[in-house]
Amino acid sequence: MKSPTKWLIAIAIVFIALIATMRAYNLDRTRPSERYVYHVIPVALSVLYYHWPYDYTGNHTVEAAIIAQRDTVSSVSSAMQEVARHPEKYQDTQRYFWRADDR
Repeated sequence: MKSPTKWLIAIAIVFIALIATMRAYNLDRTRPSERYVYHVIPVALSVLYYHWPYDYTGNHTVEAAIIAQRDTVSSVSSAMQEVARHPEKYQDTQRYFWRADDR
């Protein structure tokens, strides 16, 4: 029988290498791309928390809350948490569609 500790050591080494690479390229602190901030995050939150139809559109109020806090990762994250915590503040029927999307 092969020793399972060799596999565990190999997995641990790969995991540590991935974390080191992530930190070396500053991936844990980089600003999200404009595509995510302006389109992906508002649409995903609209679908997940507000049962918006999955048709590449989103809730306009959710989009405005995310766009207002787009400067850093922590501010986008805090805006996402705010939208998720207080659904009554973000009930809206206006549709948001990003026309500049090339996909």
